[in-house]
Amino acid sequence: MGDTFRIPGIRDVTGIRNRLPVYLFLAIIVILVYWRVLHDPLIRDDYYLLGQVRPVRALQLWHIFEAMGSFMRPLTILTWWMQFRAFGMEALPSHMINVLFQLANACLLYWFLLKLRLDRLAAFFAALLFAVSPLGTEAVTWSSGRFDEMALFFILLSCGLYVSFLEGHGRLAYAGSLAAALAALLSKESAAIVMLLIPATGMLFRSNDEKAAAGNSGWGAAQKGSLWLEALPFWVIFVVYFFFRLRVLDGIGGAAPLAGTPEPGAVWSSIEALIAPLSSAGSSTAAFVMMFVLVSILILSAVGLMAYRWNSVEAEARRRAVFLLFFFFVSLMPVFTFVFIHGIDRELVNSRYLYIPAAVFLTWLVAVLFEFGPRWESWRPVASILLSGLAIFYIWGLQANNAVWHEAAGVSGYIPARTVELIPDPAPGATIFFDGIPKMTGYNLYEKLTLEPVIRWMYKRDDIEVYVIGADVSAEYAAGKGYLLEYDNREQRLDLVARPPS
Repeated sequence: MGDTFRIPGIRDVTGIRNRLPVYLFLAIIVILVYWRVLHDPLIRDDYYLLGQVRPVRALQLWHIFEAMGSFMRPLTILTWWMQFRAFGMEALPSHMINVLFQLANACLLYWFLLKLRLDRLAAFFAALLFAVSPLGTEAVTWSSGRFDEMALFFILLSCGLYVSFLEGHGRLAYAGSLAAALAALLSKESAAIVMLLIPATGMLFRSNDEKAAAGNSGWGAAQKGSLWLEALPFWVIFVVYFFFRLRVLDGIGGAAPLAGTPEPGAVWSSIEALIAPLSSAGSSTAAFVMMFVLVSILILSAVGLMAYRWNSVEAEARRRAVFLLFFFFVSLMPVFTFVFIHGIDRELVNSRYLYIPAAVFLTWLVAVLFEFGPRWESWRPVASILLSGLAIFYIWGLQANNAVWHEAAGVSGYIPARTVELIPDPAPGATIFFDGIPKMTGYNLYEKLTLEPVIRWMYKRDDIEVYVIGADVSAEYAAGKGYLLEYDNREQRLDLVARPPS
């Protein structure tokens, strides 16, 4: 393809007509693999977020900037606000929004890779593997994982529109890239990596003609390729966002410390999660080992091919490989604490922190296998068969990983419904205590902040106080003060064991 980014005379493979069949295929796959999730109740923080937006009125929307207390994520919170206004605490719309974002991200990834002139078949497999990745399931299945989905959505949109700007689509594409970058920041803090990805995109994919014109000044130079003039507005947006965040949160907010004592095996456990994302709760050790071996072979093959054929492939392929590696390592920066200090264990709790890194990692793997592969005629069919097998393995793994979420969602929906059944008309100002709330595999179902909103919603009353014994208060504190409900984990049943004194 030569040294220039734009290829004269080449058919535009990024046209909507050429992309539509892939989009339809991805839509069918995503809906099928997440179909059961659409019928699950909400879980824990989902109720907390809906409870936070419940009192916000249309003329008080500025409160969404401070709805989470230690985080400022107003754009994602706005989707929760709109969802509550339209559907209340219904679970189906919430799950549908997340599944649609997963589909949109897969489609956007395919579109972005075509913008980078990646082989169409490689772009398809990258989007497909991301769409059915077992590692991303927490961000999709759990409605509260929407922050990660929206961050990736706007990161890909910003970078893709910036490439359109480099292709000569003018100020509108550039303005769209800026707007998407701001939207990414307002979706989740980790999206700040877009401020590094934009100049990296400009450095690697600007054509030689544009680079030669970069010595000019003014807006015309920015159009022709002045990297720093183009990147400056993105950094201005980030600085304004950062100081506004300080003002709103009265401090840095919920940022995790970047230093700490690493837990033994933290880095290795995160690597395991990235290579073989199968939860110990839903899959066997044998399946984990099989996936680990398969993906490890693909990784070693990709590294070997890239090292062996680096000088013999086209310059564009080398630039894409460098960009995707840069993207991957940059995406680990915001999740440093969880990946390198605490680690993602075999239960895959908090695996959503690897949602973006996993997407880029898979993309790099597929791109290198196709673009750095040997020139045998049979190589592409062989690579396609291997990746198709991995996709099938991933679909099975996604369903296995979701098993614990289905179980948790069932208990999560049962507890409020059973509470109303046991206490149909609680006294004014009633206090309800819950004991024995189960802890699913690595995940607490409820605490006061997450159970109280749904109980109040179920009764349509705000005078009810809710506590979880062990998490919020002690059993001694609860004695004789209100209704006491106890969950029998063996029988999987909630019973009323005490009433408040007359």
